[in-house]
Amino acid sequence: MAERGLRLLCGLLLGLFSLNAGAAEVYRCEVQGRIEFRQTPCPADARQSKRDIEGPRPLGWVVVKGPPESAPRPPEAPARGRGNRHKDAAEARRERRCFGKRQALERLEWQMRHGYKAGQSASLHQRQRAYEAWLSRYCRE
Repeated sequence: MAERGLRLLCGLLLGLFSLNAGAAEVYRCEVQGRIEFRQTPCPADARQSKRDIEGPRPLGWVVVKGPPESAPRPPEAPARGRGNRHKDAAEARRERRCFGKRQALERLEWQMRHGYKAGQSASLHQRQRAYEAWLSRYCRE
């Protein structure tokens, strides 16, 4: 019985969402505790509510308009000339150094979490403070 009702509901829903154009009226009927969807009005002994169903949505790609002409344009990249090439190389060197310092700090913190000898405590904490100071001074987060 439940399988039949499920089939009926699926069939009705497929019918509702078929590719017919335009809006449709659908009646929701509650007959003997069951809910049915119909294209015709419900019987007299059933509770009825009327639904207006919109037409189907378009299938496939939806065209989206671009930004309005008045929208601000993103800043253009600086011209790549001789002056910028040296700045880019210096920036790359700085980033490599920062990466290396971050890795060294992570290794040091791992060592501090996983145990060390009692005599190493002061030197490890001093190195940690030195790495953190260097990173905060020369590197961006």
